[in-house]
Amino acid sequence: MYAPPNAETFRFLKASMDHEVNFGLSREGIFMKKQFVAWLLAICLVAGTGGFSAYAEGENESGSKPLEDIFYQTVIFPFNYQGKVFIYGYKATMYEKYEVVQRKGRVLVPIRLMGYLASQSVKPGEGTWDVVWNPKTPDVVLINNSAKGRSIKFTVNSKTMLVNKKPVELEVPPQKINGRVVLPLRDAAVALEKQINWLDGLILIGDTPLDVKHARTLSIKDAVKAELADSRKPVDYEKTLTPIAKNGSSIYYYKRSYDNNKITDELYRKADGQKAKKVAVPGNPSFSFTKTLGDELYFVSVVKDSTELYAYSFIKNQFRKVSSLGSWNPSDGWLSDIRLIDGELYVNLHTGDNTIGSDTLYRVEKGSLKEVLGAKSLIQFVKSGKAIYYTDFKFMSDPTNNLYRMDMATGQEVPLGKPGFTYGIHRTISDGGGVGYSSDGTLHLKDGYLYVLGYKEEDAKDQSAVYKISLADQTQVKLTSPARNFWVKDDRIYFIDAQTGFLVQTDLNGENREVLSKKAVFQVSFHDGFIYYLVNDGSAPSEMGVLYRYDIKLAKEVQLSDQITASYHVDGGSDVYYVARGYKPGVYKVDRNGRNVPLVRDNVSWTLGADKGIVYTLEYKEGVYTAK
Repeated sequence: MYAPPNAETFRFLKASMDHEVNFGLSREGIFMKKQFVAWLLAICLVAGTGGFSAYAEGENESGSKPLEDIFYQTVIFPFNYQGKVFIYGYKATMYEKYEVVQRKGRVLVPIRLMGYLASQSVKPGEGTWDVVWNPKTPDVVLINNSAKGRSIKFTVNSKTMLVNKKPVELEVPPQKINGRVVLPLRDAAVALEKQINWLDGLILIGDTPLDVKHARTLSIKDAVKAELADSRKPVDYEKTLTPIAKNGSSIYYYKRSYDNNKITDELYRKADGQKAKKVAVPGNPSFSFTKTLGDELYFVSVVKDSTELYAYSFIKNQFRKVSSLGSWNPSDGWLSDIRLIDGELYVNLHTGDNTIGSDTLYRVEKGSLKEVLGAKSLIQFVKSGKAIYYTDFKFMSDPTNNLYRMDMATGQEVPLGKPGFTYGIHRTISDGGGVGYSSDGTLHLKDGYLYVLGYKEEDAKDQSAVYKISLADQTQVKLTSPARNFWVKDDRIYFIDAQTGFLVQTDLNGENREVLSKKAVFQVSFHDGFIYYLVNDGSAPSEMGVLYRYDIKLAKEVQLSDQITASYHVDGGSDVYYVARGYKPGVYKVDRNGRNVPLVRDNVSWTLGADKGIVYTLEYKEGVYTAK
């Protein structure tokens, strides 16, 4: 399903593009997950167990694996359906219903549902499945995937389907029931090259046969069934609360309401052991983007048709107007960034949508904005003296020569680097020749050199690597192999090798290369001499993994989480927390002895990293909570 993107959605997408790590799912992410869920869940509406036991996959098939190994690659729902289903590790609630029927011990599903199941069944690079149903030929259904070179044709009341025009016999033909065409689930899944498995009242759809007798299947079976027996409904969206800051013992969150297309945000403060209190905010505020700088919370508010930037003091419990935002209005775009540099406040405002819009960077002077520079999409900027260095993602035009230096005193702007190179962009080239682009927010200035990702545009095989550019004569040196992300810490460069996913380090000249972790890593962060990251061996969705920590001084890697995690947080005291989903959901803390201690055993919907502990909300229970 597609909804017209709004400013919040673009902020979410831009944050993902810039590789920002958010602890937990954003509300936009949750919304998209729910839309994803809405179609697939209807498989759960099955009546009767007899039909499934008649065609369950063999227990001793070659290549079968325990449930623990394929849990995050499988759709799982129970026969005694309570409204919950696991979709690749995420427990979700059904929002739409379909009529699923049985005939002769076989399950049949509507073509719309089968189409969505087909579209979700492919792996990256395998194209998409398209379902074609023409009212002029209402008894014929086509399911096609041009990338896989596979076409499937079903005909109502025919026990023969055509797979790439070759006949394959069906045990139960497609039928028209109550005016709708329904397809046999098992035969359609087989045609899509999927597996159907049955386990003690659980129905599983995936790529791999299930070893139903394996100890690592039986050890988690009851936990999976218990989670799917959860009959609670998610918190209504009008009652959801979004934490945005924690200061001392107080949590700050907002509640959003909708009335006649008008959006109203209300700010609340909740101190330990006290009831939440509403904070009176000037004008009509928007808390879609907030920034905490020191002991102040920055946000935008519309006061008497004037858009203004405000700061709220946690200590004084007072608001102050920082600056007028001129003619810019929240409906025009979104606030992208606020930074305090050398005692001056910089504000990046986006106008328009993400395709034809643009960014403008301002400096706040005496309560008003002074334009510093404009960009198509400001990837990153750093300031040194009176100069600003920045990268621009010019994705709608020639992307090259997009690294600049601006003299703030004169306004003069000159490009840096070599002509024909593109900077601040991660370009990847797949084995099939496909090309992908994403922005990289790393732009590091050190000892007269800029460190930035770059590649030569006209070289179709060139992938992004870390470059060192001299500010004196603009000469540049390629320091690394193709890199996905990089960081400059002290006198070392750390980067993720684009080919292997390994974490690698070099010195500032690109020499003395050393692989720190021979695992595919992501969500990398640095804290007090340690590197934290997630590792995915391919058994879980791409955004999830096992948490590891690397001790830079001791050159030692240790595994921290004992299960797949969606996100993690390291607080100011170096305590480590992570969010688990799946059949053991909740918030866990890794103690000093490496033990994983459950702090919250429930489905977490939103988390906010704090200086001490974390703040979180729950999927099925109202409120904002803390854990330490």
